[in-house]
Order: sequence, then structure tokens, then C-alpha cells
Amino acid sequence: MCFYENDEVLYQDHTAQTCWLTTSTYDINQFGISVFPNPTHSSIIIQGLENLTAYQIFSSMGHEMNSGQTDSIIDVNALIPGLYYLVFSIQGKTITAIIIKQ
Repeated sequence: MCFYENDEVLYQDHTAQTCWLTTSTYDINQFGISVFPNPTHSSIIIQGLENLTAYQIFSSMGHEMNSGQTDSIIDVNALIPGLYYLVFSIQGKTITAIIIKQ
């Protein structure tokens, strides 16, 4: 697994021999989806999901911290304060949002 920002590799998992920059990652706002409050202390509300949707939360180091399915609320109480990547797969596209846990 690899994470990129501005076409630069931020993290490459030791199991990944090569990192490929993908053009199939989309910003969550392009799909009419809102994530709030952000920053948050305990949970985030996802507005605009039409169905139960699988999600993953990754740390800024690329470690999966949480995963599940939601149509509206994700509990982030167990996360330590920091920056995280919220990742959904919607209509065959990978959608990302940055969330901040206080």
C-alpha cells in the first residue's frame, strides 16, 4: 500500500515492491458527500451516502486504524488525536477525505 500527496510518495508499505500513482482516487466533495464535524472528538457524520457503504480509516503513516460499513455515522473515539484518511469505495471509485481527530 502506498500513500501519495502532490504526486510524491508519502508512505510505502514494506510489502509493496513498487508504488503506482493512480488517477482513480477522487475527492469526497465531487460526490456530494459531506464529512463533519471536522475536526472531531468522538464521531463523524457522513451526509450524502445513499446506501450502506464500506469504509476504511488510515493513519498518516498508512496503517489501517478502523474499518466497517456506515450510512451516516462513524465512531472515532478509539483513535488518538491526529490526521487520518477516510476512504470509501463508491460506484467503483476510491473516494478519500482527510479527517482530524482532536
